[in-house]
Amino acid sequence: MGDLPHGARGRRVARLGRPDRPADAAVPVGQPPNSSAIWAIGAFGIGGWVRASRWWVPARQFVYGRSALGRPEVLAAADWAATYSGGTRVVPIQERLDSAAAIERLGDGVDIVVCAIDSPPNVELMVNEACFALDVPFVHGGLNYSTLVHWSVDPGRAPCRRCLELHRDDEQLTLPTVLRQDPFIATPPVNPATGPIVQLLCGLMSVEIVRYLTGIEPPVAAATYRMIELADGLATATAPWHHHPDCPLCAKVADRVPAEVAG
Repeated sequence: MGDLPHGARGRRVARLGRPDRPADAAVPVGQPPNSSAIWAIGAFGIGGWVRASRWWVPARQFVYGRSALGRPEVLAAADWAATYSGGTRVVPIQERLDSAAAIERLGDGVDIVVCAIDSPPNVELMVNEACFALDVPFVHGGLNYSTLVHWSVDPGRAPCRRCLELHRDDEQLTLPTVLRQDPFIATPPVNPATGPIVQLLCGLMSVEIVRYLTGIEPPVAAATYRMIELADGLATATAPWHHHPDCPLCAKVADRVPAEVAG
């Protein structure tokens, strides 16, 4: 995969669309946003994806045609990219990623990681840890009930996902015991998203990816939840988080930026 020069911000150089060495990205899981992200980023000239998923194409993934139903999703994505953006390489990996080491292994040599995985429960922290080891940013997106959410992590240059988790742990200690417990009756989730709505999220994620890869402007979702409320008139909101003094990952990085820069 591609290797960008390192410096003050070596990997943020205008490489998209260059036929000699276009940027590469790793996609660590198979969920609808990632399939659509391949479509959106392919238009920008991304050189290649490492596409990892253990899923098969369901009817709800409108990116593919009926002939792809039941196929391994990674193979369908590779074939689809070949017809849409012939210069974009897709390396299909049919695998469940269940550790930071697995993500780090597949991400070796890439310039950015895109994450839309929702299992296992600690997967965001796994990707966070892997990206610190790889020294590459990652962009995460998904649907939380009726809220479209995306955010990103720039290891060592902005607060990371572990920082957020530590802040949440601190907040838990201040809550009454009853609020720390899981609900007695879990309500079934309702997914109000349609294919085009998911594509909207993918477009926002894709622009954030381009910000990292080209440096045309600073990332807008670094250490910041950016939300669109589907059940509230498409209202938008942002929620930044800050460095946590006890974060072991950020503490190891010498060029860490002050919290107020990222917030």
